Amino acid sequence: MSINAAQLRDAVVQQINQAGLTPSLTAIPIYDLSVDLESLKGGRIVVMPQTKSLEPIRRKGDQAATYTIDVAVQFKGADIKPATLDPYLSLAEQIGDLSLGTTLKTQIVPAATCIEVIWPHGLFIQKHLEDFRCLTSVVSLKIKVN
Repeated sequence: MSINAAQLRDAVVQQINQAGLTPSLTAIPIYDLSVDLESLKGGRIVVMPQTKSLEPIRRKGDQAATYTIDVAVQFKGADIKPATLDPYLSLAEQIGDLSLGTTLKTQIVPAATCIEVIWPHGLFIQKHLEDFRCLTSVVSLKIKVN
């Protein structure tokens, strides 16, 4: 069964929404990290596909697919003090901890395992704090489709 990036993204959204993480935010599929940041109030988790790579696994042309799915925790409130933002930064770290080594299993994605977790911008995107006064902490999940 062939899996595409949108299906894998949706499986990650489902995993996050069922995990009971705190602070409690709903994950949604998206394609643009900065969409609506100007008007954002409160927090959200956005999940988007980033990359896909293929490698041959047999001479017959069978391939293994590895995807990178970005998960961003975003929060915009009255202030950007550490006491306000730290729980949301921690939430991005919780998502990485939750995902590493975990196999996603849904009807659409029968088996895909998170094999690596990285924070590609450090732990947050400084530009979003400067331009929008919004914390954006991105964690990239490298997922191998089994």
